[in-house]
Amino acid sequence: MEDYCSMPNRHSFTPRSCWDWCCLCSAYLVPLFLLLLILGLAVTFNVYFILLCVWYHNDWRIAVSLICLIIGDACAAVLLWAFYAVVNTSAGYVLDESWRYPPIYIGDSTVYQPPRSENNDNNNNTTTSMNGNENSVHSPPMSMDVDNNNNNNNNNNNNHINNSINDGTSCSVNIEGGNPNTVRMLDRNNKLRYCEICRQYKPDRAYHCEVCERCTYNFDHHCPVMNNCIGRDNYKMFLLFLLYVPLAGFVDGGLELLAVFVIEKGDVSMAWMMVGIVTCMMGLSTLFFGLAHLWWLCHGQSTMSRHIAARVRVRRVNGNRTVMRDERQSEEERREEVRRHWDAVLGTDRRWWRVILPFPPTRDGCEE
Repeated sequence: MEDYCSMPNRHSFTPRSCWDWCCLCSAYLVPLFLLLLILGLAVTFNVYFILLCVWYHNDWRIAVSLICLIIGDACAAVLLWAFYAVVNTSAGYVLDESWRYPPIYIGDSTVYQPPRSENNDNNNNTTTSMNGNENSVHSPPMSMDVDNNNNNNNNNNNNHINNSINDGTSCSVNIEGGNPNTVRMLDRNNKLRYCEICRQYKPDRAYHCEVCERCTYNFDHHCPVMNNCIGRDNYKMFLLFLLYVPLAGFVDGGLELLAVFVIEKGDVSMAWMMVGIVTCMMGLSTLFFGLAHLWWLCHGQSTMSRHIAARVRVRRVNGNRTVMRDERQSEEERREEVRRHWDAVLGTDRRWWRVILPFPPTRDGCEE
């Protein structure tokens, strides 16, 4: 049953009635207000410089006004492009059926606990659900088909568990179910991360969004302003939007103030000056937020990863203090993790013009 207390979006919610359509439309009121604000300031900018061209059509001021108009419209255009891309691009939900089965663990944990079949867990398995998040204590049951395969192929599976793969790291081969994906992250109980709500295993850096009710690749956060989940497939556009807002705000507002004091003759127009100041203030609204996300991206971090790191920087296992994985990584491992994060959210094609423009990230065909 759908949760009508949340804000549905078009990527995770399918309206089936008139009430559903009303809920879906009302959820986009905040993005619509933001869009109208951007369009209003952009139109005001155009009106002012067009008026300057009309007033000073036989003066050098018309050339300067036209140049300012082109620069300002270019900034507004990429801002609107990024806004459209964030709202209309899905975050990248984990919908692959293969994640119903355990993936292959290739991490370096020496206390990793491989998943066990339902037959082995019936007598002693306890499940504690905590909204499908990282803190869930769970040893998920396998489907009946998987159990039958395990009974027939038990010896073969046991021979493969904890074998090494090409890079020499320890891994366990998944129980027969068709999940060729690999993971390096475990939950706090040293087991494969599992979502109780979606009934599937989680890829690395994937977390469950309680608003979208989906597990999301490289989940960052759910943005109510955009009414969309921010994850692997739209994080780049979200970051660019945060950076384009101050760019467009400072450029357009600065050009308006420059025109008021330099281009326009006579007394200073207070109305147009206030429009320029408001435009600059809008640019300031997301400046530090965008710079923070840019810093996190450069270090391979996200809002969710920093939130978890702050909560579980040091954990206790059997009464002993255990340093989290991020604190015991070598520099080479850390660089490799940052590279994987960039490949996921920026794509493997990182030519400069694809990075600075809100094109969707392209990858080399490898899902993870």
